[in-house]
Amino acid sequence: MRDMPPTKGPWLQHPDYPRCLASVEDPTMSLLTVDEDGYGAFLSSDDCRLAAAAPELLEALKAVVSVADRATVEFDKARAAIAKATGAA
Repeated sequence: MRDMPPTKGPWLQHPDYPRCLASVEDPTMSLLTVDEDGYGAFLSSDDCRLAAAAPELLEALKAVVSVADRATVEFDKARAAIAKATGAA
């Protein structure tokens, strides 16, 4: 697989191709997943929506935990998700 520079986020679900992500800075640039052989593969529409929303979801989760951090199973899961998303896991 050839190395490609990362496409700068944030992203949105492509307006014409719901199984692709697009850069907010350049909505004409589609983003595809790439397998280990370097072939592009479309995401599902649901995965595209989730990936496009991921930065906002992470920030919202961080904000909730910072103002209402509690010792519960739910907050443990939230902290674990934050760590996984930020590479601190």
